Amino acid sequence: MALPDNTTSHSGPEPLSRSWLYLALGLLVSLVIPASGFGTEDAPVATADAADFSAHEDRIAELERTGGAYDPQLTEALMGLGQAQRTRGLYSQAAATLQRALHIARVNEGLHNAAHIPLLQALLEVHGLLGDAEAMDRDYQQLYWVRRRNSGSERTALLPVIEEIGLGRLRAYEAAPAAVALNHLIKADALYDLGRSLLEDQGTTTGPFDAALFYHAAVVNHRLALEMRRSRVGFHDLRAAMIDNGREVFEVNEQQARESLFQQFFLKGEWIAREIVSQTGARESAAPLAYAEALVFFGDYYLSFRRNIDAMQEYRRAMDVLRRHGLRAHEDRLFGAPGLVTYLRAPGDPDAGVVSESARYVEALVDVSDSGWPENVRVQRTQPLHDGDLARRGELAIHALHYRPRFADGKPVLSRDVPARYVFLD
Repeated sequence: MALPDNTTSHSGPEPLSRSWLYLALGLLVSLVIPASGFGTEDAPVATADAADFSAHEDRIAELERTGGAYDPQLTEALMGLGQAQRTRGLYSQAAATLQRALHIARVNEGLHNAAHIPLLQALLEVHGLLGDAEAMDRDYQQLYWVRRRNSGSERTALLPVIEEIGLGRLRAYEAAPAAVALNHLIKADALYDLGRSLLEDQGTTTGPFDAALFYHAAVVNHRLALEMRRSRVGFHDLRAAMIDNGREVFEVNEQQARESLFQQFFLKGEWIAREIVSQTGARESAAPLAYAEALVFFGDYYLSFRRNIDAMQEYRRAMDVLRRHGLRAHEDRLFGAPGLVTYLRAPGDPDAGVVSESARYVEALVDVSDSGWPENVRVQRTQPLHDGDLARRGELAIHALHYRPRFADGKPVLSRDVPARYVFLD
């Protein structure tokens, strides 16, 4: 796979039954098995200096000398060392360091302190990088119970864990080879279905966390719809991935099957995006920017599928909201430069991760037309350097991207010399 690089309380329902809860937790656990290609610890960077860790290690030694093996300050010091080790690719060492930090925190603060959540999330990340499914299972269970003890509600505890796993799956999809990427999306879609059903049972989708869950559910269905239109996953593998995840594929003709699945995912993502617009629109007076961003997201959703008329309608609605509430600076942010829509992202989500030194990519300058298509692609650099074949492939790939065009005086216009980078992951 390749990626472009560019931006009141209420009583509620009755508590969940125990059988339902264990079913939900079982679903969560079943979705944490890492994909092939994960689980190998990176070799330390050849130029890494042991002095990089010395400040952390000296601090830890001093705390142990003055306060003993369970000095409360050791938790923060160990977490700093663990994060430094993770950055260097020393995943096993990072996991051991973070596990010790968590143990000390529990000795000093109890088993289910909400302050432990960042530690558990950091552990979850390195265990995922190591491909340790058993440890990931344990991390998710612990995250759930910490949230459960501090929220007082099984549903409230489940929703953040669903979002954490779903977002992890979405990120794993973006970094995975084609052969395994589709499974991440299908599993994430099942998780978000569970999360949305919990919110519907509660009768509310008004919180900021809830909005993130809906946004990411729409993004997952957007990606799934795009995958149905691509040929990078063969029909046999596509069909197997769907069936293995409980999704029936009744059509035996490949073209009909892909079109049927495309329509399912496109319409589902469209419905979710429309629901976000409806929910944020109901609170326009209190949060106009959230409403405008939802409209832009909906427009980007349409534009990525070449529904230009629908997209422009949503963009103009967003501009009207921003102007109505005097948010001109945000209008410049959203419409003052082209924005990539091929790989849809929720508002506030970062672009694709930092490009590693070993990544293969192409950097170029492009002109983006008033309809959002790249023109006049000029390759500036390749990694590895001076790779003519990669340059040609990158130029073709960048030509296939689609952007939200820059707007001036409410109209889409041409933009020149827009930087673009295309990263090859396959």
